Parts: sequence; structure tokens; C-alpha cells
Amino acid sequence: MRKKKLGASSSIWDSLEEPYLLFTIWMDKRGDDACILLMNVLKEVEKYRDKRLVENFVVTSVMEYVRIYGMENTDGMDRIFRKRVHRADYVAEYQRVYDANKVLFKGQPAVPFTFKDITGKKVSLSDLKGKYVYIDVWATWCGPCNAEIPHLKKLEEEFEGRNIYFVSISCDDSRNAWERFVQVKQLGGIQLHMGGDKSFMEAIRCKGIPRFMLIDQDGKFLNANMPRPSDGKTLEILNALPGL
Repeated sequence: MRKKKLGASSSIWDSLEEPYLLFTIWMDKRGDDACILLMNVLKEVEKYRDKRLVENFVVTSVMEYVRIYGMENTDGMDRIFRKRVHRADYVAEYQRVYDANKVLFKGQPAVPFTFKDITGKKVSLSDLKGKYVYIDVWATWCGPCNAEIPHLKKLEEEFEGRNIYFVSISCDDSRNAWERFVQVKQLGGIQLHMGGDKSFMEAIRCKGIPRFMLIDQDGKFLNANMPRPSDGKTLEILNALPGL
């Protein structure tokens, strides 16, 4: 990653070396861990007297976080951004991204979908109402996606027969390749293929896979950026769901 970004001068970054190193560390974290670390970094940066330095760092780090993770549970970042960033073009771009992400906030209606399962039957999100839905957006060629499969299978076994559906939505271009993979790997849950239409991924602002989401019994988002199955927090969150 380059130090110059969004017009920041090298002298600004040189004087912010320690927080910048922490910034690079949080980018290797996931989900809640990344959020907690970045919030700690931002609070330290706020102590600097150079307002321009602070503004540049806040813009760079918050916008990069949002690009990767979205804006779920970022109230603290939002407050810091609005307090410390005043340059008009930065504020306008942030507001544009904020407004675009509002549809994914907790309590908002989940993005609907209708995709075909392994038998060719169409399955819609509306068909799954009445149960929680844990969604995995993935692809057969995706290494990190494949690494999550054993952990996802464990979750499916753990909650078998309970009030939750596990839905895996493939974004593979080749349906044949996806079908072979599902059969060979004996994947469980509800396996769907989105085909060539990637509008669902655009609607959920999916910038990378795997992407996990949790939807409540009424078809509303509980978390549009859930932890991965390999993250112990996933099991904690699912076990805490009322009525599961």
C-alpha cells in the first residue's frame, strides 16, 4: 500500500508513522477485530494537533474500511469522520457511500433474490421467511471460500433441525462446474447458483468473497457482513438468536 492517498503529502504520513503502521495491521484483521482496532487507532489519531493530518488519516482509513467491510456497526467511525473531516469533496463522497450502504443496515429489508438450486428449482428469499437465514456468497474457484466449507458444514450440523436455513449462493460463471463441485464435495444446506446475473452482488455491495450475511425470520438484515464460519463469534451470534 502506498502512503500517498487522497492527496495526503508524504510529510503528513511521516509524522503519523505509528498510527499508519497500526492502520496496515487492521487491514489484516477481519470483521469485529478490524473494527475494534481501527477505532482504537482513530482515537489515538484524534489527539494530534495537525487538523489536516488527522483529516487525511481519518478519510483514508475509514473509507478503506468501508470499502472492505461496509458500514454495518460503524457508528463510532461515523461520528469521528463527521467531526474531523470538513473538506467538501471528502464529505460528499462519504455521504454518497453512506447513503448507498443504508439499505444494508440492521432492520432493513434484506435484498431479495430468486436463484435455481441444484435440481433447477427456483428458490426465493421470500420462500425462507419464518426462519433465520445465514447466507454464504462464494465460488468454487475461490480459495478462502473453499477454506470455509468445513467450518460451514460444522455449523450446519450444529444447527440441524433448528429454526435456521444455511444458504450458499454461487457466483460461478459455469453452472456445470458448480454442480460438479457441489456433488463431489457433498455440500449441504440450500445450494443456489446466480448464473450470469450479478445484480444481487451489486445490491449487497459485495466487493469480495466469501461474503456472509444473517437475515431474521421476517426477511430483514440482522448483519449484512457476518463473521465467517471459522470465526468463533459466528457460533456465539447464532446461539444467541431468540427462537432458534
